[in-house]
Amino acid sequence: MATAFTCSAYSKNEKLNIGIIGVGLRETNHLQNWLLRKDVNITAICDIDPSRVTHVKDLISKAGGYPPPKKILEVMTMIDEICWA
Repeated sequence: MATAFTCSAYSKNEKLNIGIIGVGLRETNHLQNWLLRKDVNITAICDIDPSRVTHVKDLISKAGGYPPPKKILEVMTMIDEICWA
């Protein structure tokens, strides 16, 4: 017998905090989709290429968000999900 369950640990008023490792083309595409959602915060970004970090911060600012902190390790306790590609 199958058991139904939900994975929703968050209320409708809370936002999912996402950290991104590597903001190349694929994760930038994911980011653009996340920025369209009202239930997501981009909490941290990390990339070895400073120009990609700058580009992503600009995208976040243009979408009306606040650029995340530089160091992902400083906010690990605030992150609900980490994405990388």
